[in-house]
Amino acid sequence: MNNKALILYGTKQANAFEGRVSDYETLIIHSTYHDNPFIDTAYAKEMEDLKKYDEDEYNIYALGLWGIPGGTFFDKKNVARRILEERDKKPLKQGYFEFDYVNEKIVNDTIRWVDDDQGYIKIYEEPQQGYPYVGGGDTAGDGSDWNTGAFTNNITEEDVAFLRVNFDEDLYARQMYCLGHYYNWALLGPETNFSTHPMKELTRLEYPNQYVREETPDAYTGKLTKRFGFNTNKLTRPVALGMLRTIMREHPERVKNIDTLEEMATFIKNEKGKPEAAEGFHDDCVMARAINCYVAGQQRKSIQVNDKPFDWNKLPDDLREDYQNATAEQRQYLLKKWNGGN
Repeated sequence: MNNKALILYGTKQANAFEGRVSDYETLIIHSTYHDNPFIDTAYAKEMEDLKKYDEDEYNIYALGLWGIPGGTFFDKKNVARRILEERDKKPLKQGYFEFDYVNEKIVNDTIRWVDDDQGYIKIYEEPQQGYPYVGGGDTAGDGSDWNTGAFTNNITEEDVAFLRVNFDEDLYARQMYCLGHYYNWALLGPETNFSTHPMKELTRLEYPNQYVREETPDAYTGKLTKRFGFNTNKLTRPVALGMLRTIMREHPERVKNIDTLEEMATFIKNEKGKPEAAEGFHDDCVMARAINCYVAGQQRKSIQVNDKPFDWNKLPDDLREDYQNATAEQRQYLLKKWNGGN
């Protein structure tokens, strides 16, 4: 190629160096369909139509501006605004949990918060008595390095806390346990696709309020089998992401975690229309928040101001199993019954 006659059309780089001749005597010209005499009216109309249907593609292919091919999945204006609003804000507090670990179990009344500016848990709202909370989790896998947990108030549907770590899954599960305990035994729904270890660890620790999904009917009885944890598949993934997309379009103020918002800015629709993280970026926080949206349906939407602390260690195995297999409404009934009807 003759480097004295290189012409670039429709790129950010060309725009930056328009009309300049470099040390290599390369003339760079930035042109769009507006000033290209070789483009016919049909092609010009096609470019104009892009503006109606996909502003990102119009900016890239028609105007030569910066953008993400395929377009962003979430409302980019709301995402950009929320990033500016939250970027310089500090959470209410930041740190992690410590606890006594006796006979391979967490001693609940020893769980304590540790302030740390570099901590992996951000708290945005303190728990309120009787309020229901939800924690959705995305586990590391398929090229991802992070285990994440998005916690929300199930009445307001706003972020209350966020966990983002890259250490062992059992340690991640224990911090999820502590956060769940902190938020009134929040409903926890960790993803199980790449590893079931966090869910198994929560079960081993006897966490009392896990999301229960129904799967393929049993081959002998025909009954749906019940399993703990969230399974991301071709049916649940688009629903979960669609629910989060609605929030970002209609109630973007509910998402407060800056890591989640920044991931939304690079969460795109690929060439086939599938929503995913752009190449080189992560989606752990986005997926944790989307899973939170999905599993929240199993948590109550009412405030129980007369709840009493419950000692799960004294609960017989058969009753604990009944609770874990119950629906959200049935769990509410059981709690009242075991707490003496209050």
